[in-house]
Amino acid sequence: MTGKVSNNQKGFTAVEGLILLFILIIIGAVGYMVYHDDHKTKTATVSTTAAKTSTATSSKTQKQATTKTYTDSSKTYTLSYPTSWTESEQGTGDLVGVTYNLLDTTSGIFIPPNTSPISTNPSVPNSIHVTAFKTTDIKGLLSQYVTGDGNTTPQQLTINGYQAYYQKDTSTSSSNGYTDDDYAVTNNGVSVVFQFRVQQDAISYSASPKDNVPAFNDSNVVPAFTSFVKSIKFLN
Repeated sequence: MTGKVSNNQKGFTAVEGLILLFILIIIGAVGYMVYHDDHKTKTATVSTTAAKTSTATSSKTQKQATTKTYTDSSKTYTLSYPTSWTESEQGTGDLVGVTYNLLDTTSGIFIPPNTSPISTNPSVPNSIHVTAFKTTDIKGLLSQYVTGDGNTTPQQLTINGYQAYYQKDTSTSSSNGYTDDDYAVTNNGVSVVFQFRVQQDAISYSASPKDNVPAFNDSNVVPAFTSFVKSIKFLN
């Protein structure tokens, strides 16, 4: 005898279907919320990482943009200097009394901004001179630049792994007192000399005011000058 499904059994099956559908809806809603929150978190993380990368790249680019690289004419060494400085080259004919052979016939001239006039011509600013010679006798070479009173003893240094000397060149002459910072760095038979006039007393050449050089003090440039010297890298 074939059994028949009662109305109660049919109703119970319908209720189960509704419950199952309700459960599926809840599971779907919960799953969507979890996915949405996870996606939001990952998006935020990616955005933060991208922002950090962008900031780091921007900082690196900005740092690179604040300095320039100078390579001497003979391709022997390089120097790093601020983009605010003016750079040029000039002949070394004024190196009277220096007996060592020049590596090149020009010197690098670097002018930091707002340095003082160093001569009777106000348009001639105080500048840094860089000259290279064919010698390893850096102490002897440096002593030829020290034309002042020689009040200080040369200090032996190591700069970027290269042998070097530093000499403060001072003169207390009543007619021409000054202080210079001089460095000499050597590598493979070449020595590079750096000169910077830190300060100078007033110089009177005649009774005419236009011929007189006023006193100045550019000691504020010394930290940048020292960093400039320490940036030297020989290419051989």
